Amino acid sequence: MQQTKNCSMCKKTKSLLEFWFRKDQNNYRANCKECCSKGRKKYYKKNKKKLLIWHKKYRLDNKDKINKQQKKYYYEKDGAKQRRIWRSKNLLRERKTAKKYRLNNPEKFTNYNKKRWQKILNNPELHKEINRKKKIQNSKLERKIKQQKAFKKHFKKNREYYKLKNKKHYNDNKIYYHLKTINRKKYIIQRTPKWANLEKIKQIYLKRKKGYHVDHIVPLQAKNVSGLHVENNLQYLTAKQNISKGNKFFE
Repeated sequence: MQQTKNCSMCKKTKSLLEFWFRKDQNNYRANCKECCSKGRKKYYKKNKKKLLIWHKKYRLDNKDKINKQQKKYYYEKDGAKQRRIWRSKNLLRERKTAKKYRLNNPEKFTNYNKKRWQKILNNPELHKEINRKKKIQNSKLERKIKQQKAFKKHFKKNREYYKLKNKKHYNDNKIYYHLKTINRKKYIIQRTPKWANLEKIKQIYLKRKKGYHVDHIVPLQAKNVSGLHVENNLQYLTAKQNISKGNKFFE
């Protein structure tokens, strides 16, 4: 026969399993588990600040004791497995807390990354293996699309920073950029045949509207194709379209 007891708060008769057992009094509590939890919640709301201060003080005073208890519980209950399960269920929450921690502790992360990278550099076999894995991961189409989206988002937020960075790079390496333009002009001359209508090409460049680029439909330098600098191979594209196209060829 299952034993029952009356709750002093809700006045209901319930099973003894629904009451907390007090070791100090060697008896069950007068109020049931449900009423206890409701009472605790009410008390916590009323005395939140007071309780937070008390808990903080207790943790600081009993740091070693708490650490020992937590370690014991972690290894007994397989804490790593539980943590993995919780992370898989609460991914967004986990990312938010991790991001907050990284922003609050930037020096800690920089030092950790430096030490980790130094270990990798000192071990050439490990360095090779990491590079091999990265190449495999980055070669996947899904990964490339994900990286492009992430960089676009980052670029929009930090547009001014990249403008200043590019400007600085240009001022520091003016000779490199001048040589690049000279080589480009040389290559255009090489790819211009004798039968090309130079007057028409000139007119295409003169009629170009503001914000537009003159693009080669078949790129002059590409992996599988090599076009000519002729009037039939030129088209107008917006600056954004032309930069994103690069030297790719779309049939």
